[in-house]
Amino acid sequence: MILSVIFVLISIASTLGLYFGLSLYKNWIYFWVIPVGLIVFFIAAFGLSVIYLIVNSLFMSSTKPIKKPSKYCLRWLQQYCFQFLFWMNVHTKYVGFKEIDKKKNYLYIYNHKSNFDPIMLISKVRGKDLLCITKPENMKIFVCGKFLHNAGYLPIDRQNDFNAIKTIIQATKIVKSGQASISIAPEGTRNKTDKILLPFHPGALKISQKGGCDIVVVGIKGAEKIKKHCIIIPTKCEAKVLTIIKNEDIVKNGTVAISEKLEGIYKGYLEK
Repeated sequence: MILSVIFVLISIASTLGLYFGLSLYKNWIYFWVIPVGLIVFFIAAFGLSVIYLIVNSLFMSSTKPIKKPSKYCLRWLQQYCFQFLFWMNVHTKYVGFKEIDKKKNYLYIYNHKSNFDPIMLISKVRGKDLLCITKPENMKIFVCGKFLHNAGYLPIDRQNDFNAIKTIIQATKIVKSGQASISIAPEGTRNKTDKILLPFHPGALKISQKGGCDIVVVGIKGAEKIKKHCIIIPTKCEAKVLTIIKNEDIVKNGTVAISEKLEGIYKGYLEK
């Protein structure tokens, strides 16, 4: 959001500077310069910011172990997730996020039908830093991968249970230390089937159980249509906080019971 405001201010200042600097205001026929200038300079400002990030990434490591997440990288990722949704013509209705205590760490979970699901979540969550557990392939994306790595995002090896457990333990330590919140899709992978939901992996909830944090249950609708509409058609989506599971509940009842309960909550929401 902040980045968009900066782009708007740059476009307004540049357009007015051009319009009055060249004395175009003296002839009404040049009034078209204002709307065209606003658009051109906004796009130019966005383009320059992309170039800046590309150059910036050249000086970043993609392999060096991260002792502490880079707030610089986290802020850029959040701002560009917002920008990405803007340029993709996505209109998201966020419901229930005001109820979240910005001073607390949480485990955010969400149903995963689209690659855009985590982007919607990252662009909205405020307060505590949010680190995502993601597939290793995302860490290899040009420019973005280096920002993900230095921001402290955690790749999880879904083909190796031992390595996956190591990632869950690492995420648990981050939450428990108060360093950041964590987000994960309990389905374990993107749902490419006709089913509304894949079976949950109770192990993902260990982050909450052992990390001492509550679970923010986020339901997402409509994100799978973004790619089909491809900018031209506006895509209306919804990201809704369905409930918040207290840490004491998952400690008392266990990850399997809570996982089954969450599946029921999600199916009730997605079937409407």
